[in-house]
Amino acid sequence: MLGTRSFTNCRETATVVGGVVQVRHAASDVVKETEALSLRTQSANTKRLTERLHDINYWKAELRREIGDIISETDLLVQQKLRLENALRATEIPLHIATDNLHCRQRRQNIDLVQDVVEIALPTTFTAASADRTST
Repeated sequence: MLGTRSFTNCRETATVVGGVVQVRHAASDVVKETEALSLRTQSANTKRLTERLHDINYWKAELRREIGDIISETDLLVQQKLRLENALRATEIPLHIATDNLHCRQRRQNIDLVQDVVEIALPTTFTAASADRTST
């Protein structure tokens, strides 16, 4: 009985030890598979992040270039505006002279009141200059 029991215990122990070894090998395999999967996933994510960083840097450079172009164009428009304002100011004196001449001619008395080519051209000049001033 003692021998049978001891033999049974030994057999059970051997069976348990064999099962433990199998579980240990299975656990080791799971650890290796999990580590390999983690490395593949990390590598893929690193590659995607690198591509994304490249894309972000590209678009950042494109936006900077566009902003620079817009600033340059705005500066050109400001310069053009100043030139136009100066040109408009330059028409003030001739417009004032044409208006004053027209009024002086209209105030003339009977015999001095004549309509010549100059008097006919003055309202046209006045109208054109006024139109130019109001369109700006």
